[in-house]
Amino acid sequence: MKNKKTNKNLNKGFTLIELVVSIAMVTILSTVVLKISRFSDTHKSLTLARDEVRVAVRMAQNSSLSIPNPEQKHICGYGLYIEDNKTYNVFYTYISDSDFSDNPNTCQEEASYRSFNLVDSAQVAEISSRKLGDALIFTSHIGESIFFRVPYSELFGDNGELLAFDFVIDIQNTNVGATKSVTINNVGKIE
Repeated sequence: MKNKKTNKNLNKGFTLIELVVSIAMVTILSTVVLKISRFSDTHKSLTLARDEVRVAVRMAQNSSLSIPNPEQKHICGYGLYIEDNKTYNVFYTYISDSDFSDNPNTCQEEASYRSFNLVDSAQVAEISSRKLGDALIFTSHIGESIFFRVPYSELFGDNGELLAFDFVIDIQNTNVGATKSVTINNVGKIE
């Protein structure tokens, strides 16, 4: 009778093999969950950066349709300039009211007023400057700008000419190699 009771007690616990298998399963599941959460965080930061760039482009576009002009200058238009692989700026170009009075077609006729790289530095003003987050970089159009001319928000490329193709801004997460894009088509639709 004592032997039967002892045998029953032996079958009530975990064996060493069951314990090792349980620990291995918990370890594997934890690793998978951590990888998924890290991927989710990097995906979220990339999506957030793309959305911030999209908002900056939309701000330039909307500003070109509504012309706030508290100062003594004539605003030619607004744009987005990708300064380097981390930094982008929203800007506007302008001429003085006296120059505008002399030639009201200056902004329409001269391509230099339609590009950050072509305009005289004394006739450009930066509205905002932003940097991408850690491990995020621009991989296209570095050192280039897009420009929305006042008052109809016509879209111009970096050369000061009307944009005839889609302007695609690529943002990459260097940790995982994932890329998201902001596309501005030649009529100003932002995707």
